[in-house]
Amino acid sequence: MKIIKTCCLMMVLFVCSGCATIVSKNAQQIPVSSEPDQANLVITDEANKVILSTQTPATVNFKKGEGFFHGKDYILKFSKEGYRDKSILITSEPNNWYLFGNLLTLGIGYLVDPFTGAMWTIDPAKINAVLEKSAIKQVTSEKPALEKAKDKK
Repeated sequence: MKIIKTCCLMMVLFVCSGCATIVSKNAQQIPVSSEPDQANLVITDEANKVILSTQTPATVNFKKGEGFFHGKDYILKFSKEGYRDKSILITSEPNNWYLFGNLLTLGIGYLVDPFTGAMWTIDPAKINAVLEKSAIKQVTSEKPALEKAKDKK
């Protein structure tokens, strides 16, 4: 009976403490918005490969890791006519479940989590890009047309 209680206690500790693979996923959904809305958004990874091209607001599913001990980083490029372009770098870092949760599981996750990508978390968890109005004024063809009309008189 004592062995059964000990085994049950060990299982509860294992499940409650967990490792990153058990308690988190290998991808992370992040809401991406901009001020103003409807900005063009192009997301590239560290290899400059386009992952997604859309408009804000959007909820993006970012893959957190790729390969053994290789977290993913992304560049988000925002653009909208009449506003300056803006780029934001988001990075992945080892999460607390990987760093500390695996101590209670006797370190099993320290070997498993790097393969699944679950050891990483992407920071920040929410992105809002505030675009600045462009200082460049658009030239219109109305003024030259008015000048031509005066010349005809």
